[in-house]
Amino acid sequence: MGVQAACLILAGGLCASVLAARADAQTYDNAGNFVTAPPLRGDDNAAVSDPTDPAIPDGANFGKRKQRRQILPKHYGPAYVAPLPPLQPYRTAPGVISRNPAQVAPAAGPTTAMLPAALPRRKPVPETNPYDPLGLRLGNLVVKPYVESDVGYDSNPFGQPSQPQGSWFLRGEAGGTIQSDWSRDEFDATVKSGYDRYLQLPANSSPDNSVTANGRIDVSRALTIDAQGRFVQGSQQANAPGLLAGVNLQSRPLTYNYGATLGATQTFNRVALGLHGSIDRYSYDNANIAGGGIIDLANGNYTDSGLQLRAGYDLLPGVAPFVEVDADRRLRDVALDTAGYARNSTGYGAKLGSTFSLSQLLTGSISTGLAHRVYKDVRLGAVTAPTLDANLVWTPTPLTTVTLHGTTDIAESTVTGATAALTHTVTLQVAHQLLRNLTLTGSTGWTNTSYAGAGLVTNQLSAGLSADYSLTREIKLHGAFTRQSLTSNQPGYQYTDNVFLFGVRLQR
Repeated sequence: MGVQAACLILAGGLCASVLAARADAQTYDNAGNFVTAPPLRGDDNAAVSDPTDPAIPDGANFGKRKQRRQILPKHYGPAYVAPLPPLQPYRTAPGVISRNPAQVAPAAGPTTAMLPAALPRRKPVPETNPYDPLGLRLGNLVVKPYVESDVGYDSNPFGQPSQPQGSWFLRGEAGGTIQSDWSRDEFDATVKSGYDRYLQLPANSSPDNSVTANGRIDVSRALTIDAQGRFVQGSQQANAPGLLAGVNLQSRPLTYNYGATLGATQTFNRVALGLHGSIDRYSYDNANIAGGGIIDLANGNYTDSGLQLRAGYDLLPGVAPFVEVDADRRLRDVALDTAGYARNSTGYGAKLGSTFSLSQLLTGSISTGLAHRVYKDVRLGAVTAPTLDANLVWTPTPLTTVTLHGTTDIAESTVTGATAALTHTVTLQVAHQLLRNLTLTGSTGWTNTSYAGAGLVTNQLSAGLSADYSLTREIKLHGAFTRQSLTSNQPGYQYTDNVFLFGVRLQR
């Protein structure tokens, strides 16, 4: 028993020695991570030779503690996770080198994967006028109907040069607009129908109607086909120069104009070529004289067909100069007029101008050129005149809009001895919003008419002021004042007319 006990005590001592040696060689911190072993004590600080080194003789390390083999510590922390492989960018990510040798990479590939960018949120379109009608949506068409009733006073409805007779009048009007809401192609239309009833002078009562429809088909990005249909019904004013001068009529004779235009525009880079053909029909009702009798105005009915060619170039963003040439032919229903002249004619014209589309600041077009018309009857001399045409809209501020219109026309004439009526018209209109629902509009106009061959020249000046007050989107109040004056180099064609108007419009 004593020997066995001694053996057990000796074995326990050896185990304690081994554990103490390990504790000296390895140390762990509180988190369980390995820490470098502390330095040896006393003489053990001396360098310890490697016993496996053949250059060191046996017994050189006698009496010295042998260098112990380092044992890797056990890991008591979180589970070991292998590192992820490096991220690779998408093949279509910006900066990635394409496999196509013809494509050169603009930059080195990113070090992280590129995710598709989120689409920006579309901003709502701000309303330019919160009192504008919203309209009715019929599929992809927006219809904005309206009806208007007015009462007014006209100081000289017949345009009498002296002792004018005024009259109160009532006016009713209905109409609307149609606008497409398509991703491509376009359609729009405007319809208006009105009637003026003069209470003291019923002979001056007359209707007026108009319809205009425009369509465009986008065949491709470079080719478009457009068309227009139009109809205008009006009336001739009493005491107008010509056959009606100084005649007392039972009613104002009506006039009709209807026609169509069809064409296409092809774009070649910055160059745009357009070709359009048109046909218009002009007809006139006969005039009934108050004391009996008829004035033949239907003798002047005619058809006008024309062709127009335009070439434009996008010189700057929003500025496109153009050159335009046109030709037309007028054929009358009756070969000879009441004076025995053959008035069939052919006209030619050339224009040089530019279109503008500078954001919302300036839009429209302006051109100048020359017009020439030759008549079949040699007794009627040819008419040549310079032309100026403009249709510009300038918006200097969000509340102010300036509109300029200018036209030149060689029209038919019923003045005895006159070949044609050369007319130049210029109108200027300025509209300003004093409030969101209150708009003031001032306008002025000038029309010069020269009757070639007759020596008659007339000048008409007009000025007006109007106000529109919107109670809601559906109800609008309207008031206007207009003054017109006509002067002439011959007696009998001068007059002054003042018109006052007040009404209510219901719109949707």
